[in-house]
Amino acid sequence: MKQYILAAITMAALAGSATAGLIWSENWNDVTTGAGPTLDAEWSYNGTATAYAGTSGPDESVAVWGRKTSTLDRFTDVTSFVDATNNKLQIKAAVQATGLESAEGDTGWIKYTKDSGSNWSTLATYTDNHADWINESFDLNVSTWTAGELAGFGIRFEQVGSQFNDNLRTDDISISSVPEPATIGMVSLAGAALLFIRRRIIK
Repeated sequence: MKQYILAAITMAALAGSATAGLIWSENWNDVTTGAGPTLDAEWSYNGTATAYAGTSGPDESVAVWGRKTSTLDRFTDVTSFVDATNNKLQIKAAVQATGLESAEGDTGWIKYTKDSGSNWSTLATYTDNHADWINESFDLNVSTWTAGELAGFGIRFEQVGSQFNDNLRTDDISISSVPEPATIGMVSLAGAALLFIRRRIIK
């Protein structure tokens, strides 16, 4: 009888909990360098000039960027990766803004959408040249997002420039689901309570 009670308690404690972790990542290493690279079908590129891939990423890895004015989008239905426990999306990307000059109106952005691209919210803005690569990380609390918003999630790398060397270069992009710190504390508390109940039953 005791084992059945313990099993029921354990199932109740773990019910509805998805596994936190990587949803997808992109490092462009399988992309052929040069103008007009063939990107995976999940990516959508639109621009006044073709995209470009070159070995100028962090540690001379392959990076991909738009030229002049462009957008680089990827949409992902994250519904199955998010629940009451893992209620945060973490976006990571390495970016390098080259050739951008605020005086000329050059600008780059990292954005996200939760309505399949009808509207975009800005995560970061770049208006000047940055010779060094920047490792960006953004956390989105999606606990209040609707099912439609989770299904309509996407990210965008956008730039406005007048020259071919006006670039927002990208590499090492990833999307993960992670628990909020408060949620981690609740899970730990539940685990401690489960251990206490287990000991009481065994006695």
